[in-house]
Amino acid sequence: MIKDHKIDPACQYIIAIATVKHRRTIIESFLMQGAEFYTFIRPTTFISRTANIGKGSVIAPNVNIGPNVKLGEFNLINSRASIAHDTTIGAYNVIAPNVCFSGFSKVGNENMFGINSVTIPHISIGSNNEIAAGMVIDKNVSDKTTVFYRFKEKLLVVKNQ
Repeated sequence: MIKDHKIDPACQYIIAIATVKHRRTIIESFLMQGAEFYTFIRPTTFISRTANIGKGSVIAPNVNIGPNVKLGEFNLINSRASIAHDTTIGAYNVIAPNVCFSGFSKVGNENMFGINSVTIPHISIGSNNEIAAGMVIDKNVSDKTTVFYRFKEKLLVVKNQ
């Protein structure tokens, strides 16, 4: 069990737990015990020279991090995510595959972004939010909000035979 783990001062740790609820608690517990964290970035990731990546972040394959991006500590960025220019992301966020942040987005701490969710430019998202899969964030989101909506119309196309 994680709670029984004894920190090894000769090791650096990587935390890839994708549950926002537990992520920060585990990391802070390890830090209090003297753990050193490694920032893990896959070689197929593109990171602009002007981007700033926070300690303890885990960045999966084929992620794109654009110019002037500020990525806080202990974020988990999954495969093929794209973080456009001048975006700021806080700490302890979990970003699923194919999530795209448009330019000048601002994101707080401890958010969960579902697969294929996106922002339009200049969107602000607070902290402790859950963004469901496939959501297009076109309005600012405050704190402690779940963003999910169902489409009211369903289009079914039947081909004539």
